[in-house]
Formats: sequence, C-alpha cells, structure tokens
Amino acid sequence: MRSEVTKRIGGRSVSLTGAIIIPDQEAALRVADVAIRKQYAQGMTRIRQLHDQLAVSDQTARRVIHLMRTESDIDFLLLIQATQCVSNVLKEMGYRLDSGFLDIGCEDCASTTTVPRCAPHVQCVTDEQGKTSRVIHLPWSARELPLAGFSAKWLGSQSSVRRRALTALLGLDGIQFVERPGELRLRYLANEYELLISKPWTPDTDHQVDMVIIVENKDTYQHMPNMPQFGRGVVVFGQGRVAQKLVSQLLPWITQVPVVYWGDMDADGLEILDGLRGSGVCAYSVLMDENAYAEYADFATALDAASRPIVLHAPKQTPSLTPDERDLYVALSEGGSHSEAPRIEQERIPLDVACRAIAAIMRNMQKENGMRPDEDADCCVDDQTGDR
Repeated sequence: MRSEVTKRIGGRSVSLTGAIIIPDQEAALRVADVAIRKQYAQGMTRIRQLHDQLAVSDQTARRVIHLMRTESDIDFLLLIQATQCVSNVLKEMGYRLDSGFLDIGCEDCASTTTVPRCAPHVQCVTDEQGKTSRVIHLPWSARELPLAGFSAKWLGSQSSVRRRALTALLGLDGIQFVERPGELRLRYLANEYELLISKPWTPDTDHQVDMVIIVENKDTYQHMPNMPQFGRGVVVFGQGRVAQKLVSQLLPWITQVPVVYWGDMDADGLEILDGLRGSGVCAYSVLMDENAYAEYADFATALDAASRPIVLHAPKQTPSLTPDERDLYVALSEGGSHSEAPRIEQERIPLDVACRAIAAIMRNMQKENGMRPDEDADCCVDDQTGDR
C-alpha cells in the first residue's frame, strides 16, 4: 500500500511516494532480509522466555531485549538464571517479591502505606522532577554474588549491559555492589621502594616525603631518577585520570609538600592537570605549554596506539590552568592550531630534560623559602643557619 504526498517542484505540483505501508507483520518479514528476520525471531523467543520464567511486563521485556541484543543466547539464559538466583537471595534477606519484581519502598517516598519500609541497604532518592529512584546496596562485590555455576566475572563492570539488564528485571533503578577500592602506585626515588595504596595513607618518620612528582605514563614512572638535593622524593604513577580522582583522597598530606605534574601534551593531559588542581593539589607543571610543544613538534602525532585518528572535542572550561597551559590546551582541541597533530607523549621527551625542568622548579621554591640547593650534597643548605 502506497501513500502519496504533493510537492511543488519547478513551479509545478508533483505527486511523490510518501511512504510504503506494509499491512501486517507477516508481510514485513517477507520483504525483510535474512539478518532482520533472524533478529526478530530471536527477540520474540527471548520475550516469551522472560514472560514464562520471570513474568515481567512487555515494557521491561523489550527494554531488556534491547540491552542484551549483542549478547549470546547462552548469556541470555544465564541472565534469567541470575535474576531468579538474586531474587531468592533477596527474599532470604527479608525482601518481599511480587511477580519477579522487588516490592520495596520507604515511608518518606511511598504514596501509600502498603509499601513496606526500606531496609537499611535500600536507598530511595527523589530528583528535582519528583521521580523516585530505588537503589539496593548488596554486601558483596559483583564477583562474590552467590551465582552457582557462573564465572565470577560474568556480571562485568558497573556499566555492563548484564548488570543493567539484571537491575531492570528486578524492578530497580540500580544495584550497588561493593566495588574495588581505587589504587595508587608510588615509588620512593632513593631506594626503588614501591607502595600500592588503596586507602588514605600518611608516611611515618622513617618514610617522610619532601617532594612529589606525578607522571602520566608507566615508563616514565619506572625510570624517573632520584634527585637527592631536594630531599626524599616520590614519583606517583598517574595512570591517566586515576591521579585526578585519587591523589588528594589517598595522599591527604600532599598539600604540604611541593608537587610537580608532568603528563602528555594533549587535551586529556591538560584536563587531568586542571582536575588535579581542582581537587586541591597545588601542582606545578613541566613541559606542558606552547614552548615545549614547539620544541618537540617533530614527535607530535594525529594517531592513537591503534593507529586510529585521535578524537578531538571543543575546549572545556579549565579554571585551574595557567594562561600558557590554557593556550596549549585550546590549540590541541578541536579546531585549534595544533589539531592536525594533537598529541606529544611524555616518553618522547628525554627524561634528563624533564629532570632539569623539575629541578628548576624546586630551586625556585627553595629560594622562596630561604633554602639554597647544594648540587653536590644529598640535602639543602639553609641560607640563614647553614644547617644541612
């Protein structure tokens, strides 16, 4: 069946085909290609499985079918088993379940008195539009969830489609597992002593820190040499945006010592620097301005590690960057003067060049504090007392 529309073309009214209307589903499947028919058949089978085994609504079923569209039939059956298993676990924890859905609420968010009071590990949050979200907090990590016969890794990460599908089938807006704590690696420059930190840590008297160098990449972290003339130093492996998120949290004393940040010359590296300062860490940068880019422009690239074009975006607000850093950031962003080659990785710059730049910053800070560096000693000399 064909519908027509009339348009004026060249001053004349012309009848054109507006749409081809297929009268029924069976006819639509006959004209569809093999891949679409196969996808449709799989989706209908999965909807029946959800109706038969979990008694979910059509709306929920279609949402889950869409989420799991790239997952195998085996993984879809595992999702159903996981939903049944978690439902049973929640019943044992004292929740009431109705037709496969969690029936939870609290006196603050319930519109009727028939909804039971929230358990301590259920959070009901109401947004500005008055919509209430229900998030349940479970006492395990995703890998510890008691799913018999499953790989411990099956549920995947926080944003995985399997977690999101499981959440939908349970009638929740979110499931919060006990997640792994963030980790930060740091190394004492003097003796290669390395720490892996996952909770706030303060060095004791025997392991005091006089300066911190944060670098973005692992090679630089491993090869950063000692600078004994500036006291006991540590180098922190930033791992991209990990430093931005965790340094101020896991190293609460870092605001009391000099901090130098050295990262890639690209938009991401400068955004990390801005975020690090925004978290409260007063970090000096080295080799992250227009002069440094000009010096090492031969090493600039437009490709990532997989030889794909680096994806650019428009400059964001970066209130913590200096004017020189901001100039480079804008130049390396979408439409900037360096957008054809928007990255110089820090490993491309000789380590001794970076060390000289770091040393210059430290000497300036010592002069401001009344200390002068003794280049031949393992410490600094106080200008007033002469003490080492």
